[in-house]
Amino acid sequence: MSTVVMGSLAAMALVGGVVILLCGGLGVVMTGTTDTGAGAMMIVGLVIIVIGFLLLGGALLPWRND
Repeated sequence: MSTVVMGSLAAMALVGGVVILLCGGLGVVMTGTTDTGAGAMMIVGLVIIVIGFLLLGGALLPWRND
């Protein structure tokens, strides 16, 4: 996979993870509890952010050897 494609996928994953995390946080604020699935949504957002950082690291890894 090319660096540009992997980097753009990483950027989309990071933005998507932040959006999911914010939606989960809004659900916690509105309901006052994480029992409504908002806590799971926040965990999924964090997992997607971590995947985005891993993709970004994988995209930038070949540049280290130049």
